[in-house]
Amino acid sequence: MKKQNLLLLAATFLTGAAVASPATDAIADVGTEAAALLAAAWPVVIAIVVGTIGIKLFKKFANKAT
Repeated sequence: MKKQNLLLLAATFLTGAAVASPATDAIADVGTEAAALLAAAWPVVIAIVVGTIGIKLFKKFANKAT
C-alpha cells in the first residue's frame, strides 16, 4: 500500500511538471488577449465620455439661451 501511494505521488509530481508549462502558456495567452481587448475598448470609452459631456454642455447652453 505504501509503495503504491509513493508511486502514485511520484507519477503525479512528474506529470505535474509537464502540465505546468501548457497551463502557464494558457494563462499568458489569456493575459495577452485581455490586454488587446482593453486596448481596443479605450477609443469607445473616450467617444462615449466626450459625447456625454458634449450633450450636457449643449443642454446647459441651450437652456441659458432660452
